[in-house]
Amino acid sequence: MKKTVSLLTEPRRAAWVLLLLAAACTPPPRWIAIGGGENPQILLLNHDLSVADTVSLPATEFSNTGLHSVRIGRDGVSFYVADLGGPGTGRISKIRRSDGQLLDSWHLPRGAIIQLTVLLDSPTLVVTASAVGDTRPGSIYYLSTDLLTEESRFEPCTGNPRGFAILQEIGRGYTRCNDDGEPVVDLDLAQRRIVRTVTLDRGAGSDGASRCGPGGIALSRTGGILLAPCSLSGQLLYLDRLTLEVLDSVMIGTGASQIAVSPRGSQALVTIPDSNAVAIVDLRKRSVSARVQLPDRPVAIVVSGDGKSGYVLTAGHSATVVLLDLRRNLIQGTAAVPTGSTSLSVWPGKRSPSMRWR
Repeated sequence: MKKTVSLLTEPRRAAWVLLLLAAACTPPPRWIAIGGGENPQILLLNHDLSVADTVSLPATEFSNTGLHSVRIGRDGVSFYVADLGGPGTGRISKIRRSDGQLLDSWHLPRGAIIQLTVLLDSPTLVVTASAVGDTRPGSIYYLSTDLLTEESRFEPCTGNPRGFAILQEIGRGYTRCNDDGEPVVDLDLAQRRIVRTVTLDRGAGSDGASRCGPGGIALSRTGGILLAPCSLSGQLLYLDRLTLEVLDSVMIGTGASQIAVSPRGSQALVTIPDSNAVAIVDLRKRSVSARVQLPDRPVAIVVSGDGKSGYVLTAGHSATVVLLDLRRNLIQGTAAVPTGSTSLSVWPGKRSPSMRWR
């Protein structure tokens, strides 16, 4: 006769089963990394802005250089830090999250790092960098995350690249340049070539003045539309990704600058530094659904992987991280961070080997 085992008659076994089920269902941590400030350290906040950890970096390496950009690695166990490696040079460093140990570094001999992007589905970093002097254009570098070695390099602009968006599924990247006409450049990452370049200011007047102005760049959730804020005109442009032609626009306000798009694709956050505000744009309705006033000037912005929260770093006499509730379009909380902080990174992103947002 087969013996039937009941969890009700074996409390120990039941407890272990419940413990294993709870462990399997417990989501991984959600962090916001804050970089910059006067001290060589990275502040980690939980998704509700409570402090998770403070990671001190080697004082001999980072004492007076100032962190320009900090990104959490796709595995969540390391940071990638951009800073000044010396006079007229830039540097990318790989830092172990658990103890702040310097693991590797890559030096840019002449120039400064503008933006650092961690590709979540690929062991690659994308680095946009400016050049020193007028004779060398800015570049986009692709680095291996393992050894921080250079894989490839583009020079898409006469001046310097501003912002970077990537569609990993088909290996395409997009950047904006601070050249005449404010061009947008389409890059084939696999073939290591420039596909096309289209200027946003083709309609500039006879005085040659820009009608768009500098700003960031982002992709819609489906990847069919590029979104480009114009600081001078105050518009958010909708560009066809294939042709780079302007399809439509939304008036945001003069000074529109950085942009972050919800992974669900329904909203975009656009910073307006001159007004100490952020505009929340309904991308489907093509209208501004809310304009939120901030404690100070916004310098960085990200959206959580589930698209429910936005995080804005503001700077002035003090520095603050503002948590935005994107379901109600209002400020949910704030947290003071080290003065001089300039960088904001969220983990995990909309795609991660550790978890997938729904």
